[in-house]
Amino acid sequence: MKKVNLACGTIVLDGWDNLDYEQRVDGVINCDLTKRLPYETGSVGEILTSHFLEHLKLRTQAVPFLAECARVLQPGGLLSIIVPDFEVLTKIKRYDYHFGTFRKKKEQLRWLVGATYGEGRTPWDYHVSGWFKERFRELGNGIIVVDTAAGDPVNVWVDDLTGQSQMTLERIIPKWRPHSPYEITAIYRKAGGVGGNDVTWLNEPKVVGQGMVNPWVYTLKKFPKMVRNFLIKSL
Repeated sequence: MKKVNLACGTIVLDGWDNLDYEQRVDGVINCDLTKRLPYETGSVGEILTSHFLEHLKLRTQAVPFLAECARVLQPGGLLSIIVPDFEVLTKIKRYDYHFGTFRKKKEQLRWLVGATYGEGRTPWDYHVSGWFKERFRELGNGIIVVDTAAGDPVNVWVDDLTGQSQMTLERIIPKWRPHSPYEITAIYRKAGGVGGNDVTWLNEPKVVGQGMVNPWVYTLKKFPKMVRNFLIKSL
């Protein structure tokens, strides 16, 4: 079974095709992922894409990319999408998990803007679409629902002939990786095929580290350090 890691960055997985727009480490295949994927229709068994979808314009880039993922997947194939959870970002702007402290009120909006839109540290360090649990659920029906002022729902995977989605939502994982909080993961399966198989990247330490963590558990582990640093700053 061919497995493909799209927008891999520096995470090169053994036994996978690891594609990105530039080769920052050995083992990466250069590829413009905003264009047609270099695979035959129905030739891929599993796709992983982490922290890429939010860098794509919703209608002109994200929708064609998702359609390409569906095209190259074989019946029963799996697509896993990991992105920052936009809903979570708006709720926990006060907590700085990376530095183990609380953000002051004047810092919170600055951080939220940076986390939402990116800081431009590299050509791709900009976020131009937002993803959250309800959007992924709707995508399981083959569409992306936008605000009513922006028009009708956008078709992504709905087949024009059958009216059915080519992809169905397997599950949403609202857990964070130890090195990357604020995330949400959605897993989809292409219609047809036997099914029953599960994603394999969950067993890859390069992807999940020591394992994915419930956000509440993650916060409780960080909280004592944040309180201590807050008290030190207050002295």
